[in-house]
Amino acid sequence: MEQKGLRRDVYKLIEDAIKYFELKWEYFKLDMVETLALLYTRIFSLLLWWIIIPIFLLFIFIGLALYLGTIWGKIYLGFFAVGGIILILAILFVLLRRPLLTNPLINVFIASMFEQHTEQNKKQSNEQKATTDKKS
Repeated sequence: MEQKGLRRDVYKLIEDAIKYFELKWEYFKLDMVETLALLYTRIFSLLLWWIIIPIFLLFIFIGLALYLGTIWGKIYLGFFAVGGIILILAILFVLLRRPLLTNPLINVFIASMFEQHTEQNKKQSNEQKATTDKKS
């Protein structure tokens, strides 16, 4: 009779373990979807800014070129001057690319990943506190 009870307990334990791992797997998938969604959202917003800012700068530079061209009497001189300014800015950007672009992007992605894990840890600790408070 004790063996039947023991078998029943072992089967129950196995069923509970299977359910536990299934739930853990589902949680992992949901966590990955959330992480990827946040990552894609940030990448999309960065790409959007990388489209808006160059268009804005294009119009600014065209306006500056036309303005300088009218001041100097020949439109093409304004475009040459603005082209030189853009060339100087491009050289500076290539030289300072790592501290201006690469490092901040890496920091944004790392911060977003840690921010999400920090929020999850806070939720888990709050849940644990709530369960311990209920037991007390």
